[in-house]
Amino acid sequence: MTTHGILHLVAVLLSAGAVVAQGALLARVRDRGAASGFAAAALMLAAMVDAAYVGTVSPIAWTALLLGAGVALAASRSSRRRCVVADGGAARGVAVATHDALGLVAMAALLPLMSGPGSTDDAAAHAGHGAGGGLLTAVVLAVALGHVIGAGAAFTRSPGAAARLSCLLMGGATAFMAAAAVT
Repeated sequence: MTTHGILHLVAVLLSAGAVVAQGALLARVRDRGAASGFAAAALMLAAMVDAAYVGTVSPIAWTALLLGAGVALAASRSSRRRCVVADGGAARGVAVATHDALGLVAMAALLPLMSGPGSTDDAAAHAGHGAGGGLLTAVVLAVALGHVIGAGAAFTRSPGAAARLSCLLMGGATAFMAAAAVT
């Protein structure tokens, strides 16, 4: 397995762990914020698995879906979301709203740079990355870095192990996806 393949696999495994952590949080608190966090994590995992291994949906379609979901999530939470998850308060709601929405946008930005099951060889796979320093790659990496930093901010404001673990796993998945995009 190539370095690129290993980075993809680690990102998928971290994302799967985040879905489990979000599911545990949802089972514990059962609020709209936890439900939207679980849905966001599950959607990102489905896009990653499909883009990297299955290829039933085009990366551009996944990009549109993820971007639309991220914008909708941010818009729905910006005016209403000040939820209290356990004892997290409004600060947690803002940090998590930003983290979840930016995660969807980061994944939407990263997917077109990924190669998938349609690639015929390693050279073709890497040709789809656009690695090498173009402006698009720099912007995508900046968005990914923003999500990783947001994961740290959400981690510091998240009550409970499941919420903190989810933040770390999603930030890690984004970091590994970004690394795969430039390898």
